[in-house]
Amino acid sequence: MIRSLLSRPLLALALLNCVAAVGAVSAAWIFQWIGYEPCHLCLDQRIPYYIGVPLMLIAIFSEWREGPKWLARAALVLVAIAFLAGAVIAVYQAGAQWGYWKLIEDCTADTSFSMPTQAGQLLGNLDKAHVVDCTKITWSFLGLSFAGWNAIVSTGLTLLSLFGGLLLPRRLR
Repeated sequence: MIRSLLSRPLLALALLNCVAAVGAVSAAWIFQWIGYEPCHLCLDQRIPYYIGVPLMLIAIFSEWREGPKWLARAALVLVAIAFLAGAVIAVYQAGAQWGYWKLIEDCTADTSFSMPTQAGQLLGNLDKAHVVDCTKITWSFLGLSFAGWNAIVSTGLTLLSLFGGLLLPRRLR
């Protein structure tokens, strides 16, 4: 199987990208599951993964079934665009966390809030609403917050996708 992947570098690159993206977004879900509540920008940074993984699956399937090369390359270029947007959002949030600039938007997220069905529940739910500050670093590793690590991962996925979609030498495709 490894030999087969090495002989089809576009397939290997799409698989590598997909595994990395699924791993990164799974880590975000796990951190949320163990109690780290995401802010609005954290949730926005997941959108490229939700767009990119299905596009990578299209590239993988196209390469695996020996479909048209342009389809796999086009899917990877779209993936690169999505992850570039994610990297920009991550750098924006990380810069605000480090105090380089202020956020220009209201940064709140409440993933546990449910819409009341009765008027009497409205006031009770307001007491339960929780605002998560996008500028507060709730976790860091090697000096980088979630946003900082996502900036690195999204940039890497962008570069890998661009390489596969545009720069991979034709003789290797």
